[in-house]
This record gives sequence, C-alpha cells and structure tokens, in this order.
Amino acid sequence: MSFAAEWRTWAPVAAYLRASRAAAGDAAAAEQAVRALLAADGWAERTVAALAAEARRRPDAPLPFPAIAGGLAQGLVLIDDACATISLATIAVDRLAARKQAGGGRGSIGFEGATILYRVLDAGGATLGWWDAPAIDAGFDAGAGPRCTYRGAAPLQTSALLRVDGRREGFIVESASRDILWVQALVKTGREGLRAEYDATTHALVGAAAGEAEASLAQMLMRLLAETGRADAVPTVARWLEDPRFFLRWAAARTLVALDPAAGRAAVTQLADDPHRDVAAAARAALARAAREAQPCR
Repeated sequence: MSFAAEWRTWAPVAAYLRASRAAAGDAAAAEQAVRALLAADGWAERTVAALAAEARRRPDAPLPFPAIAGGLAQGLVLIDDACATISLATIAVDRLAARKQAGGGRGSIGFEGATILYRVLDAGGATLGWWDAPAIDAGFDAGAGPRCTYRGAAPLQTSALLRVDGRREGFIVESASRDILWVQALVKTGREGLRAEYDATTHALVGAAAGEAEASLAQMLMRLLAETGRADAVPTVARWLEDPRFFLRWAAARTLVALDPAAGRAAVTQLADDPHRDVAAAARAALARAAREAQPCR
C-alpha cells in the first residue's frame, strides 16, 4: 500500500472522506466536514512527522501527494475532492522576505472568493494584516471603483483554527521570524465567486478573475469555440446566458456574437436588461455602437 493510500485510512482522514461523500453539493455540510478534520487532534502533526520519515526512508521516491502549484506557499495537496482542496503548506521566511524586497514594499491584497479554513501548526512568529473589501458576489461591480480597507494587524497563533470568508476578507503576512506551517482547506460550493486583487498602496481594485475551475474552464471553452468558429455550438453557449455568474453571461454573449450575428444580437439585447449593472451597461453600449455602425455613410 502506498503512503498516500495508507494515510487515507487514518481515522480522522477516513471520517472526513466519508462525510465528504455525503456532503457533496451541500456547502454547509462540506464546511462542517472540513472543520471536523482540521479540528481533530494530532492527525496534522502526525502527517508532518510521517512525511518527514518517508522522505528520510526513500529520499529519491516521488512525492506521495501532488505539489502546490505556484504562489508564495509551498507544500502538498493532501485531498482534492468535491468538498474541498486540503493542503499542507509552508511559507518560508526567506521567500517572504524576497517577495517583499522585490515588490519594493508594495504589493497586492488577494481576496479568494471562497471560504478557506486554516489550522495553524507553527505560527512562525508571524503577524497577519487583515483587509476587508466589498463582497465578491453576483452583484460585484468593478465599475464602481471598489477599494479595500485595512482592518488591522494581529499575531498568528499556533494551534489556531481560522475561517476566512474570501468573498469579503483577506490577509497578508506582514512579518514572520521563522517559517509558517499550516493546513489550509478551500471549501468548494460549486459557485465560488470571483477572485479579486487590490493594490496594497492605493487600495484600488487591480483585477478580478474566475475563482473556480469550472467557471475558468467554461470561459476557456467559449474562447476556443469562438476562435474555431463552431457555429454548431450556439445552443450550448446560449445556455450560459442564464448562468447566475454575471461574467459567464457576458462571456456567452461575446461568444455568440463571434459565432452567429443574429444569435449574438439577441443575446446582447437580452443582457441589456441584465440585473448586473456592468453587464447591462456593456450590452447597451454594444447595441448603441452597432446601431451607429449600421447607419449609411453620408
């Protein structure tokens, strides 16, 4: 039996996996299952010790879990299922210092658009700076010039269990005296919001992007369909016009314009009355521009 397979038989992990299967599609139950695992005594520390022992025993063996891709944190993805992505992660103090030095003291504040739980194994003497921002939800309006606000700093505590509502709050590591180690769990609801990034100096919105894999894949698929001229996909794309995520509705309209002018005009006309202000404004502007271009030259 592989290390990862044996690890999944540990009582707290096995209990989570059972609860996760039962909770799929229920956001509250998913968070409860994740919280129960993170709060269970000893399993996270035992995981760290077992991974260290496995590395000493088989130094040339492949990693037993996938590595975390990119970002400041490094570590392993322990579980990635329908309820959550649960990772063992460390933030090295030298990487943190290099990031701050490279940014010249400036940087950005990220809001993940989803609920994330943290079980702190070693606080590293760190201080977290907490920030608030307008909620990233179906009514999020980038055109309104949203800004984040600094809530204040607080020391990170070893053994703490933190819950971060990434739709409206985020943090940065302001300082640390040694490496930070925690288990982090991004709770999946199937409708995670946008990820937003704000400038740490001006507090202004820098940009926003889909915060869930399914939405990102939908956007990628629509771009591919438009680039390849797949007019036969019009009925499929049109279904996204009814999606609760405003950015997918607008992406669908843009794709339909590229695939079929008549279907595209109907889609843009529909979105001119969209409940999201940015989408409605963009649709009305597009219709007005099309009307001007249709007028004969004099």
